[in-house]
Amino acid sequence: MTVKKEYIVLAVIIVVLVLVLVLRDQDRTHYTLPELEPIEKMQITRIVVSRADSSLTLARHDEIWKIEPYGYPVDQGQVDKMLDALTGFTLTTLVSESENYVPYELDGEKRIGIEAFAGDTRIVRFDIGKPASTYRHTFVRLEDDPKIYQARENLRSVFDKQIDQIHDKVVLAVEKEYITDLTFIGAADSLALMRVEPGSSAVPPVGGDTLMAEPVSPWRTIDGRGADEKIVDGVVDRLVSLKCDSYIYGKMKDDFTDPIFTLRVNSSAPATLSVFEKRDDNKYPAVSSENDYPFLLPEWVVKQINKTPDELLGTGEGM
Repeated sequence: MTVKKEYIVLAVIIVVLVLVLVLRDQDRTHYTLPELEPIEKMQITRIVVSRADSSLTLARHDEIWKIEPYGYPVDQGQVDKMLDALTGFTLTTLVSESENYVPYELDGEKRIGIEAFAGDTRIVRFDIGKPASTYRHTFVRLEDDPKIYQARENLRSVFDKQIDQIHDKVVLAVEKEYITDLTFIGAADSLALMRVEPGSSAVPPVGGDTLMAEPVSPWRTIDGRGADEKIVDGVVDRLVSLKCDSYIYGKMKDDFTDPIFTLRVNSSAPATLSVFEKRDDNKYPAVSSENDYPFLLPEWVVKQINKTPDELLGTGEGM
């Protein structure tokens, strides 16, 4: 083949490629994406997430979001992600008009239905399928629209939640700097500790003269004995924001009696934590004065807070 013919063939190939690109781009512009009404975050008072076999309803009461109809508190970080996804809901591409929903997980078994309400008025309704291959978009279907679109963001990761994943797991929160005293109540014995301000070297015992206490630890018994600062501070640090492993659904706090130990804390507000006999799954049922529902604590957390008087005073080994 001569050089001239090679140039001609190359030119033809280039023209064909240009035509393919132009025609493909023209095909892509033959549709118009639906215009979505903008949503303000403060409009939304209720979110319903439905699946083939279950549904999850979140409702805002004043400024507090709860799981209905139980009244469970919601992890605010989780609900904020949902609100951001709803207010930023944006379609980017028409994917299919075939009404074949199975490849996109928009069929009845796998789809997740999303509804948002302002009072009793529904302001948006759409179905979520699987994420696109980039995980930066999600296949969706709008209400009364059989077409399949791509929406911005991975919406599946935001809305695909069960009750226990979105229930606020913080069951006790203590302000460490305001703690004045701790009481450890075990099945056989108990110990009360109070925190002495730095620089103080004496603690008045009950009905007696002032005793000179060891200036080693800010934690002292009422008769002036110093406690193991590291052990006590370890307990306090765990109580600053104690999270449960999961809640015990179908039970009330009054269903649990005879705790194996109880902690009482006086801080900016008094608080109590009671822990009960370990279950077969190595988790401990517990109740807190700061939470309306019983919950489970993992064994490793209980070991961090269940200390004997000997451990707290540094005079012996614990259980």
